[in-house]
Amino acid sequence: MDNNELEDFLSKALPDVAFNVSGDGHHFDIAAEGTMFAGMSRLTQQKCLNKILQPLIKSGAVHAVNYTIKSCAVSKKEGK
Repeated sequence: MDNNELEDFLSKALPDVAFNVSGDGHHFDIAAEGTMFAGMSRLTQQKCLNKILQPLIKSGAVHAVNYTIKSCAVSKKEGK
């Protein structure tokens, strides 16, 4: 799986979150920013993304991920 495919996959699952994905095809760094993360603990934020990625992890398409997750008053994707 390449970076763009993974970014598209995540964007379809969470359209109100801005994603930036980099990696080597199996190990990925995922930056996510969105209002949905406001008030969530870091662990809860990671669990949310892990749940979405579970089918890809289970299939072996994604082996490892590192997250940088930001909550904001207004998501960049919303353009405000």
